[in-house]
Amino acid sequence: MREFRPIELIKGIKPHENLDYSYSWESKICQFLADDSDSENINIRKVLPVNVFDDACFRETIAHLTTDIALEVEVKEPGTKDCVGNVKLVWLATVKKVCGYRVLMRWIGCDKEGDDKHDFWINFCTADLHRVGWGAENKGDAVSYVTPLVISDRRTDWNVFLAQSLTPMRTLARTFESMKRQVQKCKLQVGERVELLDNNVSTRVRPAIVLKTVGRRVCLQVKSVDYDVKKDPHKEDIAEERQFEGEFWCDQDSHYIFHIGWAARNGYKCYARDGYLKHCEQIARAIENDVEPEFAPNDVRPEIVFGFHKTIEPGTPHFEAGMKLEFLDPLDTNFNKLKVGTVVRLLKDGYLVVGADGDDMENESVPFHCTSGFIFPVGYAKKYGIKLIPPGGDENDEENFNWDVYLKQTRAISAPEALFQNVADKEKMMRDFPIGASFEASDLNESQLICPAHIVSIKGRLLEIGYDGWGAEYNQLFDYRAHDIFPLGWCEAHGYKLEMPKVSSRRVMVMASYGIKLKIDLKNVYIPDGASGVRTIASTKMENDSYLEIAQTETLFHNANPSFYQRISLQYRFDNFLRIRLDVVLVKDHLSEQIVGKLGEATFDVPVLLANKGRLTLPITSHAQVDIFLESTEFYGHAANFRFVGNHLHHPEVCPTIAPYFVFTLVLEKRSLLLHRSEVIQSRNPQWMNFVVPLYIMQFYQEGLLQLNVYNHFPNHDDLLIGSFSTTFIQIQRGPGYLNSYMLVNPEGKKKEEKMSVDLVHFEQTSCDSYFDLLNQGLNVHVGVAIDFTASNGDPTQPESLHFIHPHHPNSYTKIMLKTLPSIVGHARDNRITAIGFGAKIGHAHQMSNCFPLDSSQIDVFLRNPSEANFHVTGFDGLLNCYRRIRLEVMPFAPTEFADSIYHMSKFAKAATRLNMGLYFVLVVLTDGDVTNPKNTRDALIDACEAPISVVAVGIGNKDFSKIRALEAPNLKHSDGRPLTRQVLSFVQESDLSNDDSLALLPYRIQQWKLNVSSK
Repeated sequence: MREFRPIELIKGIKPHENLDYSYSWESKICQFLADDSDSENINIRKVLPVNVFDDACFRETIAHLTTDIALEVEVKEPGTKDCVGNVKLVWLATVKKVCGYRVLMRWIGCDKEGDDKHDFWINFCTADLHRVGWGAENKGDAVSYVTPLVISDRRTDWNVFLAQSLTPMRTLARTFESMKRQVQKCKLQVGERVELLDNNVSTRVRPAIVLKTVGRRVCLQVKSVDYDVKKDPHKEDIAEERQFEGEFWCDQDSHYIFHIGWAARNGYKCYARDGYLKHCEQIARAIENDVEPEFAPNDVRPEIVFGFHKTIEPGTPHFEAGMKLEFLDPLDTNFNKLKVGTVVRLLKDGYLVVGADGDDMENESVPFHCTSGFIFPVGYAKKYGIKLIPPGGDENDEENFNWDVYLKQTRAISAPEALFQNVADKEKMMRDFPIGASFEASDLNESQLICPAHIVSIKGRLLEIGYDGWGAEYNQLFDYRAHDIFPLGWCEAHGYKLEMPKVSSRRVMVMASYGIKLKIDLKNVYIPDGASGVRTIASTKMENDSYLEIAQTETLFHNANPSFYQRISLQYRFDNFLRIRLDVVLVKDHLSEQIVGKLGEATFDVPVLLANKGRLTLPITSHAQVDIFLESTEFYGHAANFRFVGNHLHHPEVCPTIAPYFVFTLVLEKRSLLLHRSEVIQSRNPQWMNFVVPLYIMQFYQEGLLQLNVYNHFPNHDDLLIGSFSTTFIQIQRGPGYLNSYMLVNPEGKKKEEKMSVDLVHFEQTSCDSYFDLLNQGLNVHVGVAIDFTASNGDPTQPESLHFIHPHHPNSYTKIMLKTLPSIVGHARDNRITAIGFGAKIGHAHQMSNCFPLDSSQIDVFLRNPSEANFHVTGFDGLLNCYRRIRLEVMPFAPTEFADSIYHMSKFAKAATRLNMGLYFVLVVLTDGDVTNPKNTRDALIDACEAPISVVAVGIGNKDFSKIRALEAPNLKHSDGRPLTRQVLSFVQESDLSNDDSLALLPYRIQQWKLNVSSK
């Protein structure tokens, strides 16, 4: 298996953010390489080459890579130190394939058949890659040539061999090391000040500060030092923007950025404090009078911004006010359509203001430079098959719009075609940008995001790109020379997060899974004659009972107790049965790494590994054993600490006494997750306590809205909604301030009184025990199952009954148990299951019960004295056997009521807490009907919310389950007035099981209980 070497960032580059959930191209690259196996071209066809990206680092160097180029690569292998003292260890490798910034390399000396398995992928921008001779020329750390382990035993005359091998080869220019510094080069510096086009109000600019840079990309922020938000007439739009006290990302040459004094020089509106405006007026007068302006030390000057702009030569065609054209509106959300536009007015230095034709042209205008890739000649959209939004913005009139007629009606002329950027040769565009080729691209709607993307079509000089996993409606148009598209591997090279592709049909499956790794150690290994090393191959069991290989460790030689460095990566879901087989194979020698036999194997279930505190020891032979250790990332132990306060809260329908509390939820497509319910405070200006939420749950579901509902508490009847607001986690991360001060709205979306608001006053990242930490500390899961035997299921002796058991086919209840329970039961260390039946008459007297033992041998004991009955069965097989027997021994009845089953489980959960037993209870309720009395079930859930228990109800069939769904609400209230403090119930219908996360989110429920209940 080819190795993907992690990047060593070039000196001076620091990771921009937590990269645990940055997308890796690895699986895609493997697929691209396999599809490209018949090509002799060094560039992989399905990836855009670096040289087609304008101004990309190393574009010319990578374009000239060939298979006879050798490079020095730092040796970093298991069992080999990165350096000895201050001596760096390097060896030479040649280039085999190029995939964007990723390069496939092969060690010199790997010249045997099958040696391609030792090839490795490395990012060309890594600090570990050097030209041949760098070791000798390096004036810093000393360098020593050392052969990698895979070839170290193949010969002894490596110096002679190396000299002979290098004779016909070439290497990179001496400037290669200095060129690495260009990776992080940006013409704007942190702390400098620019004028920034308002992303909501395009008719004005505001002063902004450069917060950080990543390559050419800059992060800008409008700060209150130069901008008074309280006096801004557009302050109502602040919550919708990303610039004020936020992070707004764009390219250093973006149309959003202007030099200090640009607005004053061009008569463009600048909204800023008086001191800044006076400073800019002085700069503008000085430029007009050809006098050196007195710029502040951090002011960005005209020559910096104009470095890429061409000027208009006298006597040549030029734009005039009133000319018509087409343009791509950078402030619209439709980046796949052009608009009909007019040159509203001309500015200085080659700038012009373009407005969208319609009633509000002035207010929908944008400043462009005449060289901009966002403006196009009349007829461009029709020529290249792009949708054109006609005047007024009514897309339904597109088919009726005709430029010739419109020009006559408006008595206008079109801008000469010579004024616009030339359209590249069609054949060259098709050759450089093949359809389907992959790369990375900024999302123009959310400019901080960079996503995996691919070419959809070519429209003149515009590229229509699609974002991997997203539908065609999200496609966007980019000029082929735009600096918002990047070669594959750009994010990795810059330590910037690459967003995960959206896989809509499996999104829940991906989002609710946890990335874990397995470390493998062997003990007492005897290596027979004919072999010298061992390797471990990991495979996972498939639905057809076959095993699919998923990973291998490296090979370790001459070691009776090998400890493998390479981990086995897995995606773990609580509700997915995951069985792993480890095959320990014997390897002949370093030269061939040929597998010559099998030492033994061990099979285990991942839930069992978790139940055993993340460690298992299993035999592989009569003497040898394998130790398996589970490792999880620190990411799952990160948390966010919030604190909110209310201002001037009241409700027109309540008495002067007010007792507000809030419910904070994550609103998803199918449900709302309760993140926190605050305490009740009798005050119009409540200062609620801090609370903690695991960070990953909000990053799993970044598309979900965070909603905060404020209620007024009443002891004896339903609470009243005072108001609410919705936001996003991206917005919350901006921290306390004006951007996270929210006016409350009513259910119709209308704002309440302006003074009535909720403010975020504290937000910080902190740490907490992750789910995996809790398991390692001894937490154990206990599983319960409650099965519905009500009459609505039908007579179990009849084939149409849901409880009828066919001799060759499982019934509906058995299917659900087989699908949901094996993995959950596997998490239980003692393999005992609480098995409950409800909704039937039991025993000889036909006594009605909504909570009886599923084990029929315990029915008589239960009827004599319920407390003496044993509700436990052993293992999943024991559960199925008891179910098969009892379905014919009870009399189906009514109503559908499983409150007693919840009370039964929560009683033991509360007792386990008092005895500090470290147990968390999971009750799975299988039912074919809606609850008859929701009040009883609601009270049972609220009674249980302080206990270590979760309830998952699975609806079987297609009946109306609206009453059960209503019990998922985050603001339930007990009959005696007590509130729901933690969400206990999740409901999923049988048909949705494959695409639902109710069971998969149980680790989050466990962690939430530990954070918000157990810790009190």
